[in-house]
Amino acid sequence: MTEHLLFLDFETTSKTDLPEHGLGRYLADPTTRAYCMTFRLPGMASTDLWTEGQPMPKQIVGHLNGSPFAAHNAPFDFWIWNAVLRRQHGYQHLPELVVEQARCSAVRARYNGLPGSLAGACEAMGLPIQKDADGGKWMMEIAKNPDWTPESHPEHFGRTYRYAVTDTDAMIGLWHATRPITPQLQREFELDMRINARGFGVDVEAAQAMEDMKLHAEAYLDYQITCLTNGDILAISEIQKIKEYAKSFGEEIDDAGREALKKIAGREDLSLEIRELLALRLDASRAPKKSAAILRAHVEGRVQHGTKFYGALSGRSTASGAGGAQLLNVARPRPGRSAEDCEAFLEAARRHDIAYLSCPEVGPILAALADAQRSLFCATLSGHTLVDADLSGIEARMAPWLANDEEKLVAYESGVDGYKISASNIFHVPYEEVTKDQRQIGKVSDLALTYGGGDGAFISMAANYGVHLPENEVADIVWNWRAARPMFERWWSSLEYAALVALDSPGREVSVPTGRGGCTETIFVRDDRALRMRMPSGRWTSYHNARLHLEPGSQVPIAVYDKPEGYVETLDRKILSNNLTQGAARDLFWEIMCDVDPVEPIVHHVYDQLVLEVPDERAEMRLEQLLARMRIVPKWAPGLPLDAGGYVNKRWRKD
Repeated sequence: MTEHLLFLDFETTSKTDLPEHGLGRYLADPTTRAYCMTFRLPGMASTDLWTEGQPMPKQIVGHLNGSPFAAHNAPFDFWIWNAVLRRQHGYQHLPELVVEQARCSAVRARYNGLPGSLAGACEAMGLPIQKDADGGKWMMEIAKNPDWTPESHPEHFGRTYRYAVTDTDAMIGLWHATRPITPQLQREFELDMRINARGFGVDVEAAQAMEDMKLHAEAYLDYQITCLTNGDILAISEIQKIKEYAKSFGEEIDDAGREALKKIAGREDLSLEIRELLALRLDASRAPKKSAAILRAHVEGRVQHGTKFYGALSGRSTASGAGGAQLLNVARPRPGRSAEDCEAFLEAARRHDIAYLSCPEVGPILAALADAQRSLFCATLSGHTLVDADLSGIEARMAPWLANDEEKLVAYESGVDGYKISASNIFHVPYEEVTKDQRQIGKVSDLALTYGGGDGAFISMAANYGVHLPENEVADIVWNWRAARPMFERWWSSLEYAALVALDSPGREVSVPTGRGGCTETIFVRDDRALRMRMPSGRWTSYHNARLHLEPGSQVPIAVYDKPEGYVETLDRKILSNNLTQGAARDLFWEIMCDVDPVEPIVHHVYDQLVLEVPDERAEMRLEQLLARMRIVPKWAPGLPLDAGGYVNKRWRKD
């Protein structure tokens, strides 16, 4: 059914830097104001302009009394209308919008496998109307100068008005050139807006204390490196000088990243001076970043608008805004540090206990502070606590279900350790005799090789877990893992072959038997814009401009597509199996969230983990109910062995 949409786009200005501080702080700043809005109502032949000081057109007010609107990055325009425009003089009477009215062309673009930016999406589609890049420069100057007016800067405002009209025309063109999202995705998008608006509670006082301790620790590191180098380097952050100093001792450091430095520091032939230098730099690299982001972004003790819906090609959310808090990526604490330890480190930071944080059992200081970062997020409502639950190894369970690997599925149903099974197959030893080190290699193998990765994938994943093996051993591990998982080989090959056939036969649906016992299917079809892959959940994933490509000298074509990031990538078994697994797991999880949120409000989610903030007296009951819901298998995935775990605690933790 075609919706009668109002297309609109606000331009705003504020003393608050939106990327630096996030949308929550931007909306709360009283200097933030909307100075123009471009719009096109149903039936209008061209885009029109409203400017601050003019009455809002009655047709717009009438339409927004219940009818939907579309905007690029619609949550921004939604909140500008509700939280900014409606507090400006002369506009307090405007109706308050509800999330059910919002339609987002950026989400629609990402759903179609396009870049989320308006400029990138229009360019990828080759639309006749493109974003006005030059006009955007004029707009950005107004954006940071809320005292400017059309009278004081007529050229800037005039040029920006034309830019805004073109933007809306481009958005409308993009809207009509792309497939609509499904009703289920629209429902999920609305839920995402609610969760982002609620925000996640933070301990602002502890964040400030953590910043204080970080400054102290960094100042001491500056002193140490100054002494070590006899004044050649005065600050631990002077990376180029560190490289030059190391070079004077005959040591070339091309990559100063943490993992690269750890590899160099582990060499036995390293001189004492360079070893001490790298130790100081590695210490500094542990510095926590969440505390500063919290202080930049929080509004009354909550960090809001920290995730982007459908940010990845698989459909998973990505981190965005919130002052750079990166709420979907919080580093694990060091091995051996429990959740209780991390909370103790945070309490020590709060009381500025340098002696405790620097003692050998706890420190170095920056490492202890980094361990405590997750604990900064907490229940802030009076009498409330956090209920946190996640699906146990959902991708490790979803992949064998998709591949119809009965042995793996039975192992999960029996409660057997899947990583030990992999280790048993790799090392040809009985399950009961698998050692702890062998199990770790089994775990790395499952994580690295599930999507068709080879030696390189294993080595990269192993480094993350502190596992380093000779190349010949890696090759044997990869071979043995694949030999023990023939259904995976069949699954990868079937996906890859089906994609090639679909690209060679546009319009033809190519089906791949999928799921336990072949209970469902994955379908590929190439239309005039993209290769579409329909997952067992019913959702389509799009590979924009997918096509067959013949390399020079080759006789067999490969599949390639245009990635949203702006470059061409091979569409092979690794991409297809990864997107299918993550996508199906994502769909299952969002179905759960849509059921849970009406009962208790969700305040945060991370891929397969959700966090509620509930009254203390019903927290344990809600945890039991939540785990029970998470273990319910969706109708489209019969035989999928699900499990879940969780906890109740005032502070966020990694269990």
